[in-house]
Amino acid sequence: GLLAGDTEPGENGIFVTDGSATVSIRESAEGFIAQNITFVNSYNTYAEYEVAKGLTKDTQGVAALVQADKAMFGWCSFSGYQDTLYAQVGRQYYQECYIEGHTDFIFGYDATAYFYDCTIKSIGAGSDQNNGGYVVATKGNTSTAIEFGYVFDDCDFVAEENTVMPGSISLGRTWDSDMTMMVMNSSISGAYSTEAFGTITTDDPNTEA
Repeated sequence: GLLAGDTEPGENGIFVTDGSATVSIRESAEGFIAQNITFVNSYNTYAEYEVAKGLTKDTQGVAALVQADKAMFGWCSFSGYQDTLYAQVGRQYYQECYIEGHTDFIFGYDATAYFYDCTIKSIGAGSDQNNGGYVVATKGNTSTAIEFGYVFDDCDFVAEENTVMPGSISLGRTWDSDMTMMVMNSSISGAYSTEAFGTITTDDPNTEA
């Protein structure tokens, strides 16, 4: 697995969040379809995240970056810890998928991503069980062609047992006042907060709200 702050081989630059992705599905792959595939960034546990913090200050580790319009995923798994699924561009559909992480693990902008009958699992708060993390991090779409944001329909929001305090997980936080997200017909465990979404108040998407 790569981290956003890892140095590119033979280069002076770093990978940044996009470059940390295990799999990148670019805009040229319009109509991309994946079924029964597991996408993993190996920094996908609390222990590995603690190792990552000792390696770089930019600890995002993306499992899948999706920029393709009309991309479809069926019965797939996405595993990471911070920034697992980067749903960034276009119209995307996820059916009966499993997505896990701790911080902003479904995130992006300029996408209408529809999640149907998916399991969304928050994992690994470590020693700070009062901070259950954030599921979604997004901002208003900048493209006028994208009307909606993230829609969760008939999904199960669950948490890893014995890792977070009740009410400590936030469904989402936003970079601006135009966050677009809907949860409907879904089951949300008691590990999740009933308060309004948080707001990211700096340019750093990893800063706690």
